[in-house]
Amino acid sequence: MGKSIRGALGGLRSRRSLGSAAALSLLMTSAALAVGCGSPDAKPESPQPSRGELGTARSALVTSTVLDVVGDTFIRSGIANQNEGVTPRLSVQISSTHRSLLYFDPAAIRAAAAGHTLLSAQVELTISSTGTNWGPGRSIAIHSMRQASTELRATWNCASDANINSTTVNCSGATAWSMSGTNGPLPYTPQSTATSLISNSQTGVVTFDITSDVAAIVAETDAGLGWIVKKVNETQSGSMSFASREQGPAPRLRLTLETPDCTPTASVDTICDGADEDCDGSVDEDYAPVATSCGGGACAASGTTSCIDGEETDSCHPGVPAGGDATCNGVDDDCDDEVDEEFVGAATSCGVGVCEASGATTCVNGQVADSCSAGVPANDDASCNGLDDDCDSVVDEDYISLTTSCGVGACSASGSTSCVLGEALDSCQAGSPAADD
Repeated sequence: MGKSIRGALGGLRSRRSLGSAAALSLLMTSAALAVGCGSPDAKPESPQPSRGELGTARSALVTSTVLDVVGDTFIRSGIANQNEGVTPRLSVQISSTHRSLLYFDPAAIRAAAAGHTLLSAQVELTISSTGTNWGPGRSIAIHSMRQASTELRATWNCASDANINSTTVNCSGATAWSMSGTNGPLPYTPQSTATSLISNSQTGVVTFDITSDVAAIVAETDAGLGWIVKKVNETQSGSMSFASREQGPAPRLRLTLETPDCTPTASVDTICDGADEDCDGSVDEDYAPVATSCGGGACAASGTTSCIDGEETDSCHPGVPAGGDATCNGVDDDCDDEVDEEFVGAATSCGVGVCEASGATTCVNGQVADSCSAGVPANDDASCNGLDDDCDSVVDEDYISLTTSCGVGACSASGSTSCVLGEALDSCQAGSPAADD
């Protein structure tokens, strides 16, 4: 299938010699053959146009873009208040009239067509099953919607049912609609945009040409509220189901676009500017993402650049700064390019006895430092001075007691020294002398 389309597109590149009508006919014929002969979910490949030589104008290019449906459902007259938004099929049938709704993103349609000429737009529906009750062949039609609705709230009675779990009508005014046209205008255009003849047990893909509808969306004269698929004559037999986006392959919108004549200004298209500098039918396709960084300290983050609709964007988003930076951790917690600047030091003490000293804490390279430095202890604590000279929390413990004597004659006595509360005391007490000798 891809070769057939590429061949048709190759012919279109030289269509100035063929004539535009003949070239477009060649493209559409090849595309139709490719879809008809391929598998139901096969997608023709877009052409890969070659880049032009700098300064040399090239003829217009034709490319194909496929958009998947963003929502689909079907509604039924027999169960008029039931939503089928998550049902894995779309249905068209007579017994209890079934109609299918398709939603494509109008913004995506306009973005795809920007800078191009719309040649054709086709809706492609993959058949899940077809009954044998289509007689000699009967037609189904596609109509453009005139009233907004939603995939998960549309019912036969409501464009948007407020309670899809209820069996009663839960809509009014702008959220209600009249699918029969008896209680108000039809929510879709009475004149179909396109029709397709269905035969018994048909398989493959059903295609509708909705070029006029899509052209109105691109021109912004149509809001792009979606399409409804129904039988042309809903009194005649015939039932069929299409694959929904829940089941797949999803309904598709295929746009055939023409890119105007172009003179290359660059051999590659690396600049993010929404322009096709190398005239290959693609915009900014050679743009190379760049790794980025943002924020500082604890807020530091990384990201990459990307090119979106001709504008360069950066995915990097800095973190949220802390309310302060009082923690001594070597990190700029409040992301102000200063580290630990709000750390508050505290008074400290160290050592015991004569070694006792005072200091304060500071933050140095993310570590809490203490300026307190204890004194140097003595070798021992033999001096009876009430001080802990050797800084072991015991005072005068190395004091050495000495034997002493006192008095003379009959009054002589002996004793010893001791250290009491930092004072050396002598236990020797002389005797009492006689009145005479």
